[in-house]
Amino acid sequence: MIGPTLLLSAVLAVPATVPPASRSPAPRVVSLDEALGEAGRGAAVLVARAEADVRRRQVDAARVPSSPVLSLGTTRYSAREEVAVSQDVRWGGERSYTVKAAEELAGAADANAAATLREARRLVRQAWIGLAASEDAEALGKESAARADELLDVVRERVDGGRAPRMELVRTEAEAARIAAAAQALGESRRAAWSRLATLLGLDPASEGATDGSRPTPLDDAELAARVRAADPAANPAVVAEEKTVASAEATREASRRRRLPGLSFSVGVNADDPGLAGPDYQETVALTLPFGARGPSAVRLAEAEVRLQEARLAAARRDVAEALAVSERRVRAARARLEVLESKAVPAAVESAALTREAYAAGRGDVLRVIDAERALLEAKGGRLSAWAEEKAAEADLLAAAGEEAK
Repeated sequence: MIGPTLLLSAVLAVPATVPPASRSPAPRVVSLDEALGEAGRGAAVLVARAEADVRRRQVDAARVPSSPVLSLGTTRYSAREEVAVSQDVRWGGERSYTVKAAEELAGAADANAAATLREARRLVRQAWIGLAASEDAEALGKESAARADELLDVVRERVDGGRAPRMELVRTEAEAARIAAAAQALGESRRAAWSRLATLLGLDPASEGATDGSRPTPLDDAELAARVRAADPAANPAVVAEEKTVASAEATREASRRRRLPGLSFSVGVNADDPGLAGPDYQETVALTLPFGARGPSAVRLAEAEVRLQEARLAAARRDVAEALAVSERRVRAARARLEVLESKAVPAAVESAALTREAYAAGRGDVLRVIDAERALLEAKGGRLSAWAEEKAAEADLLAAAGEEAK
C-alpha cells in the first residue's frame, strides 16, 4: 500500500504541463522595414494585381479574330446538301486600335497596381508609426501613474502626520485614479493600433504584436530638400495610370471611327447532290454590314465623351499629386519645428518645474494642487512631444508616397 507521503512526492515529481490550446502565442515583433516589406500582402494590393492579370489576358482576347461560322443545310425539292463557312473581318484599323485600347488598359492596370502598393506602404508606415506612438504613450501613462502613486504616498504621510488637510488626500486620490484609468485606456489603444497594422499586413487582427522598439528620427533639412528635388510627379503611378487610361480611350475612339466603315464578311460554300447539276456547285460571298445602328455615329460620340472624361481625371490626378507633395512637405516642416521646441525647451522646463514643485511641497511650502498642476504640465509636454513626432512621421509617409518612394 502506498502511503500519503509517497503519493504526494510522486505527484510533485510530475512536471506541470499546460495544454497547448491554452498557451497564448508570443507577441510578434515587427520592425518598420519588415512591415513595409509585407505591405504587398494586403487585400487591396492582391486585388489590384489580380485586376492587372485580367487586363493582360484581355489583350490576348482582343487579338483573337472572330470565330468562323459553319453552316449546314439542305433543300426540300432538289435534295441537295449545302455547306458554307463565313468569317467576319475587322479591317481599316478597327482590329489594331481595339488591341491598342486593350494594351493601354493593361498598362493602366499595372500602374494602378503599383499605385496601390505605394498607397499600401504609406498606410503601413503610418500604422507602424501609430503603433509606436501608442506604445510610447502607454509607457508614458504608466510612468505618470507611478508618479501619481508616489505623490499619493507623500500626501498620505503628511495627512496622517497632521501636516496637511484631508482635502489634499482626497484630491490626490482622485487625480491618481484618473491617471490610472487613462493609462489603462492607453493600453487598449495600443492593442487597437496593432490590430490596424496586422490587418494591413494580412495578419490576424486579434493577435498580439509590437514594434521592435526602434524610433526613426525625423528628416533633417538636407534630406527633406533632397526628397522634394527628386520628386517626379509625372512618374507617379496614379498619374501614369490615368495617362494610360486616356490613351486607351483615344484608341477606343479611333476604333469606333473605323467601325463607321462597312463591316466585311467573307463566305465560301458548296452545294452537292443536286440532280439538276452535273456536279457540286461552289459559291463565294462577300457581305457588307451597313454603318448604321450599332456602327453609327452614336458610338463615336460616346467614345469622344469618354476621352474627355478621362482627360479630366488625368488633370485631377496631376493636381492631387502636386498638392500632396506640397502639403506633406509643409506638414513635415511644421511638425518638426514643433517637435524641436518641445524637446529643447518645453519638456526640460516641465521636468524642472515638476521637480521643484515636489521639493517645495515636501518642505512644507505650497499645497498639493500646485504639484498636480506641475505634473499635468509635465505629462502634457511629454505627450505633445510624442504627438509631434508621430505627426512628423505620418506627414513624412505622405511625402514619401507623393515624391516617389521606391517599393522594396
